[in-house]
Formats: sequence, structure tokens, C-alpha cells
Amino acid sequence: RLVNATVFLNMTNPFGVTGSLTVRFQGPGVDFTKPLALELGTKTQTIGLSLAETRSTVGKNISLTISGPVTASGPVTVTPTDKVTVTTRLEVTINTKVN
Repeated sequence: RLVNATVFLNMTNPFGVTGSLTVRFQGPGVDFTKPLALELGTKTQTIGLSLAETRSTVGKNISLTISGPVTASGPVTVTPTDKVTVTTRLEVTINTKVN
């Protein structure tokens, strides 16, 4: 009955950097990647999962790892308390009709 899923990532980026990142979904029998844009400020990014990807993650503990290069238009000052913050939310679409 699963149709698909969407992962919402609320990202706060206090640095003057942007980048084309990769999100890796990894767990028992699961290992795939999706692209993700790192933008300035606070933004909500979405990652759509196919039916096969959605089904492969059901009932498993899945780790999300975000990595990739970033660029800046000039010097960036970083203090020990600065960090990029990411919170996640999963939205799943389920077909309730019986075929």
C-alpha cells in the first residue's frame, strides 16, 4: 500500500557557503544516495523517494549522512559554536483503496 515517501530536511546554514551535497541512506540492505543543495540561511529541502527506495527502508534503522564540497565567495569565519543544523521529517503516502 506504500506509494512513496518524501524526506524533509530543515537546514540552518550560518556560514557563507553553498554546495551540491550528497545524502546517503544506509542501513541493513539499504544503500543509496540522493543529491541535496546546501543554501544560505534557513531552508527546507525535500528529497523524494521512489516506491522501491521507500519499501527498502520500512522497518529498518536508516542512517542519513550528508557530505560534499562547499564553496564561498570570500573568507568564512568559523567559531567553535557555529554549526549547520539539520532536522528531518518523513512523509509517507499510503494508498488506502483495496484493488
